[in-house]
Amino acid sequence: MRHISALDETAGDMAEQAAGYSLMNISTTFNNRFYFALHTKSGLFLPTTACVLQDRLSMPVTSGALDFNLGCSGFVYGLALAKGLIVAGIAKNILLITAETYTKHIHLKDKSNRTIFGDAAAASLISTDGFAEIQNFSLGTDGKGAKNLIKKTGGLRYPGKLIDLTFDENNNPMSSDYLFMDGSEIFDFTLETVPILVQDTLKKNDIDQKQIDLYIFHQANKHM
Repeated sequence: MRHISALDETAGDMAEQAAGYSLMNISTTFNNRFYFALHTKSGLFLPTTACVLQDRLSMPVTSGALDFNLGCSGFVYGLALAKGLIVAGIAKNILLITAETYTKHIHLKDKSNRTIFGDAAAASLISTDGFAEIQNFSLGTDGKGAKNLIKKTGGLRYPGKLIDLTFDENNNPMSSDYLFMDGSEIFDFTLETVPILVQDTLKKNDIDQKQIDLYIFHQANKHM
C-alpha cells in the first residue's frame, strides 16, 4: 500500500502529527536537554522545519531543534546523530522524526518510481532511559553516484524549472524537474556495497554472523 499526502499537506504537517502523537504517549520530563531532530528533504528552506515544530507543539524554548537532509539512509544517520548527542551529554531525550512527501516530486506518468515511493512520517524517542541500546555504526558516502538518484531543479544552482521533459524507450518520463532514478545503477551499487557494510557492522560490534536471526534491508524488491 502506498500513502499519498494531500495537495496542501507538507512534510512539516505530517511531522507535526507524528511528533504530537508520540509526545502524547510518552512520559518524559522535557527540559533543556530535549532535542527535535527532523530528517526531511521536503521541509522549509528557512527557518528549519524542526524549529517550527517546537512552536507548533508548544515545547519549551530550551529545546534544541535541527533538520538534516539525507535520502534512504536518513533514519540510520539520525540514530547515529542521536547517540552522539546523548553520549556527549548534550541531550537526554531526542525525538527523531522522519517525514517525506516524495510523490510531489514524481511525474504523474512515472510508472517506475510512483510504484515504490510514498509519503509518510514517523517519530521515535531516543533516550538515556530507553529499552534498547544503540550500538556502533558503519557509515559511508559515495557522491559519484549522485546523478543516479536526483531531482536536479529546486535548489540554488537550478532554482527554476528547466522544462526538459523527454520519454525513454519504455515511455517513462525523464526530466530535471522531477525525481529521476537509474534503477540498474542503484541495483549494482547495492550488490557491491551492502555485503561489505554488513560485514563491517558486525566487526565493529564484535558480533558473529550466526548470532543474527534476521537482517532487514531497505530495498525495493525481494531479488535485490
